[in-house]
Amino acid sequence: MQWGLSLRERGDTTTLRQPRELGCYSRTASDEVYVNDDRNLSYYYFPDELVGRQFNLSHGFERFQDRNRTIRDTCSLRGLLGVIQDVEEKRGKRLSADIVTFRGIIRKVISAAIEPPRRNDRPLELQVLVFDGQVFIKDVAYPERDSVTVPSFTGYKFETLTTIPRPLPYMDREAVESRFEKTVGNGDEYAIAVTTGIGACKMVLGAEVDGVFDFKEHSDGDADGPVRAVDNLQHYLELKCTMDIRNEADAAAFEGKMFRTWLQCFLVGVPRIIYGFRNRQYLLQTVEEYTTADIPQMVGSHNPQLHSAFRDAIRWYGRFTEWLLQVIPRGDRQATTRAYRLVSDPRVSGKLQLIEVPSGSDEYTEMVNNEEFLNSGFKEWRRSLW
Repeated sequence: MQWGLSLRERGDTTTLRQPRELGCYSRTASDEVYVNDDRNLSYYYFPDELVGRQFNLSHGFERFQDRNRTIRDTCSLRGLLGVIQDVEEKRGKRLSADIVTFRGIIRKVISAAIEPPRRNDRPLELQVLVFDGQVFIKDVAYPERDSVTVPSFTGYKFETLTTIPRPLPYMDREAVESRFEKTVGNGDEYAIAVTTGIGACKMVLGAEVDGVFDFKEHSDGDADGPVRAVDNLQHYLELKCTMDIRNEADAAAFEGKMFRTWLQCFLVGVPRIIYGFRNRQYLLQTVEEYTTADIPQMVGSHNPQLHSAFRDAIRWYGRFTEWLLQVIPRGDRQATTRAYRLVSDPRVSGKLQLIEVPSGSDEYTEMVNNEEFLNSGFKEWRRSLW
């Protein structure tokens, strides 16, 4: 059985639930997950006087360590579900939510309906499980990943260049200066779980966070104390790197990037974006700070087409969640787990399709038993609440 939703549809719902941080987790390059642990959190530190040094953001590319290749499933829900379970164990009850997924998945769903398809974009292919009356959505992990190119490397380099692993008072000068020659790699991740939603739909979204702009709050006031459930959204930031703007075509391309960056931050309430601008020789030229809430007005005033895109993104977000919850039965918490595929290729079809996976099929068994989707520990915990 399958259902379709036109990518041109827009809803009337624009009422958004204020994002609030539920908890955090760190995932290491060795694929270990630590719930409510900020060992991988970075702190922004890049004084203005350093910009003039014009750092070469391609430096060290040949030594890049692509540790994501050793991670079993970069789309895993283990950390996100670990945060949810930790909160539920402390509260003694199930978290009230209709949809549990990642910020990046919702961004992809919105972009499929709002932005024109780009040449290298993969078709949207998501997996959906309905368990305990809630909808869990996971991206599909592709075993063949594109190699990191020099332009994409500059983003990793910019993050390494502008952040430190601990607050500045706890860093010695040598450690701060050594980041300029530090080997760049990926794999280590700090992520948050956020409660949010739109209209009547309640959601829990997981999202990787690049760092803290100023400081992170702890409930005991001790920067070295244990990580507690404190809402630090106001302190987080997103780091981006792009080519500098030299003409109208560059400006238009940057405005499109700003729309995507706004969407990424807006969905989970990250308030600050810092862009590094590099020239064609990969030399860092300037660093600019933007406020997420100001971007629709800033970009929309120069680009009428994008001006409507900001509004349409929210309306499609509302329509998508409304439709999904209408067509998926969720009334019986103890019902057999249902499995679906959520797919769309805007280059071929103007629809988002939800396709039910037959119970008992190999695909169904693989999805339901996938420990990177709904792990057995989480399912046992939820069943204990029935």
